[in-house]
Amino acid sequence: MSLKFFGPKVECNDASPIETATIDNMIEPRAATTNATEANQEFHYFAFVPMRNGPNTTAILGDRLEEPFNATNQLWMAYSQYGNGSSCQNPANITRKHTLCSLWNVSYTINFTFENGIQNITAVDYQLLGEVEYPTANASVPSNLTQLAYSAYMWAFTNQ
Repeated sequence: MSLKFFGPKVECNDASPIETATIDNMIEPRAATTNATEANQEFHYFAFVPMRNGPNTTAILGDRLEEPFNATNQLWMAYSQYGNGSSCQNPANITRKHTLCSLWNVSYTINFTFENGIQNITAVDYQLLGEVEYPTANASVPSNLTQLAYSAYMWAFTNQ
């Protein structure tokens, strides 16, 4: 038996050079003001939900209000990666990786099979249908309930 349905998906890709610079610009002031020793002033993981105000991007770094102004269904992050023979015992080539995750509407197709009373579920295919924008509060138009539900899914994902 086959089932096709729509659902949310968080899709992550490399950040663009502009997004990378924005992420680094959020990290550097925090690294400079930390009370840590010189050995551990490097941030090995940093993530935030961006807010847009015209061309400017700022970060929601603490608790979010229920309706942040110009929020997004995105997660921007930077994290350390070991490169070329590095490891936790030999951290010679640690690089910073920048990733941007966004919320998408997806069409999924899965197959159900039953053998000897045991159910197996196999993902057959999925198609990205479009990025889901953060809902805006506008009392003059009805709310998009799917957009609200998908955004709640993204909030749960980004609050981890």
